[in-house]
Amino acid sequence: MLIPTEIDRKRMDRLSGKNKIVDQILSEKNKKFFLISGYGGTGKTVALLKIANKSYQDKRSRTLFLTYNHALASDVKRLMTLMNMPTNSDDGGIAIETSMSFMYRWFSKLNLLEEDEDLNFDKYNKLCDEVIEMIKGKAITHSDIEEIVTNYNDYFDFDQIFVDEGQDWPLNETSILKYIYHDKTIVVADGVDQLTRGKKVNWLDGVDKKIIDVYPLKKCLRMKRNLSIFAKHFSDNAELGWNIEANNDAPGGKIIITTNSYDSNQPLHDQLVNELKTSKNEK
Repeated sequence: MLIPTEIDRKRMDRLSGKNKIVDQILSEKNKKFFLISGYGGTGKTVALLKIANKSYQDKRSRTLFLTYNHALASDVKRLMTLMNMPTNSDDGGIAIETSMSFMYRWFSKLNLLEEDEDLNFDKYNKLCDEVIEMIKGKAITHSDIEEIVTNYNDYFDFDQIFVDEGQDWPLNETSILKYIYHDKTIVVADGVDQLTRGKKVNWLDGVDKKIIDVYPLKKCLRMKRNLSIFAKHFSDNAELGWNIEANNDAPGGKIIITTNSYDSNQPLHDQLVNELKTSKNEK
């Protein structure tokens, strides 16, 4: 049985609360491509989960939630379990997968892999590029995609596709996903200045502007008010352009500045560890 930590409880409270952008996206029935942009901690992932859960509750929608590594996928699954969100997509609900695992499943059905071939990181980008070339040369058509989706609907048939940490997707992955699910609602959480995998990709490239809506998030939900104010002042003085707003609904937060190295300050270390244990956030 999972027992929520204090941090879990705060995140669960954020999921339970109302969100204007979530309501706006859910009400836009004629839109097909949404991009939620914002710096780290502004609630992009939470917004995706709220939209997916509300879609399931209202319409039994089947949602594919993609992120780029197993740690992030596990974190989202844990939060969903604590919130009693439907993680079984058989009758609707939300399926959580990494982008690479999901793409590899497609590579298999497109006959690009040997039988029972395992995921190969070194070969992955080459396979993505090969699919792009096949799409350009019309060796893969939308009819081919529809046939695969029909034959393997448990794996590929979704009402909507949600992409977390979209800024860290390479161009070939985004192009494949948009081609496969061109007729489905796609919602991308696009982080500002959160790159870990390389150059930032433009998710809106090639998408009809008539079906695009962009929703910027500015309120810093991850940090308490004092921390976000400090970070904003630091950013302004360093001319980093970090455009966020303090969250007045989360008062408190403290900054500790020491002139000694952290390693040489054992009492401070012990104090901070004890505070974490007291608040049940040591894990």
